[in-house]
Amino acid sequence: MKIYKFEQIKRLALDEGFKYASLEDQDGRKLLPYNINKNKVVKLEAHFALIKKKLDSEILDEGIYCVCCANAPNQTQDPTRFYIQKGTGATVEQNPTIVIREKNNSRGESVLSWQQAIENNDIIARLTIEKKFLTEKNNELGAYVKELEAELEISKSKELAEKIPESSTSKFLNEIAPSIPSILDRYFDLEERKLTKGNPVNKKINQSFKKPLRMFKTGSEEHLVHIEKLYTDGNEEKFNEQLDRIEKSNTEIYNQLLVKYNLVEEEEEEEKEKEETKN
Repeated sequence: MKIYKFEQIKRLALDEGFKYASLEDQDGRKLLPYNINKNKVVKLEAHFALIKKKLDSEILDEGIYCVCCANAPNQTQDPTRFYIQKGTGATVEQNPTIVIREKNNSRGESVLSWQQAIENNDIIARLTIEKKFLTEKNNELGAYVKELEAELEISKSKELAEKIPESSTSKFLNEIAPSIPSILDRYFDLEERKLTKGNPVNKKINQSFKKPLRMFKTGSEEHLVHIEKLYTDGNEEKFNEQLDRIEKSNTEIYNQLLVKYNLVEEEEEEEKEKEETKN
C-alpha cells in the first residue's frame, strides 16, 4: 500500500479530473462526506481545504486515513483511494489495528492482509447502504400493495351490492310465468269433463261450479290469450264483455281485434243503427 502526502493527493485528484472527495478512517467510517451541500456541488479545491483542516485537527488520532476520490457520489461505484499518514509516531507496520499480514496461524487458517481488510470494509459499507435502500423500497411497495388490496376489496363489495345474481328458483318462475294461465285453463277443462262425463247429476253440480275469478291487466298478453280462448270456445257473451273492456281502455288494440275476428262490418252496422235511431 502506497502512502501519499496531502499535496500529492490534491494534485493527482485535480489532474485526473475527479469531482468528488471524502475522508475516511482506517475502518472505512466516513469522517467527511463528499462535497455536496444541499444538492449543490462544492468546488473540489475548497473541499480539499476542509479535508486538510480535518486531518490537522487534534480530534483525529495519529494513524492512517484514506482520501476517496470519485466522479459520482455513488456508493455502488468504487472510488479511487489515496492513503495518507497523520503524524510520525505510527507507521503502517507499527499500527496493530490496521496491519493484518497474510500468514498461517496455528490452525493453518489464512489471515487477511491489510489491503483485503480495507476492501472488505468497503464492500460491507456499500452492501449496508444498499440493504437500507432496498428495505425502504420494500416497505414502500408493501404499503402500496396493501392500499391496492383494500381498494380491490371495496370495489368487489360495491359490485356485489349493485348486481345480485338471480337464484335458480326465480329464473324458473320467470320462465314458466307466461304459461301458467294456459295450464290452469287446461286443468279446469279436465276437471269439468270429469264431472260431466256419463253422470247427469254431475252436470247439474257442474252448473254451479265456477272457475275462480281471474283478473288480467287489460290489453296484456294474458288478457289477449284469454279472449282468444273465449272466441274459440264460442262463449259469445263473455267474449263481447272482454271486447268492451278493451274498447274502453285501448282503442288501437280493440280495432286490431275487430279485424282479427272479422267484426269490422258488424261494428259499422251497429254504428249506422245508432245514428238512424238518433235521427
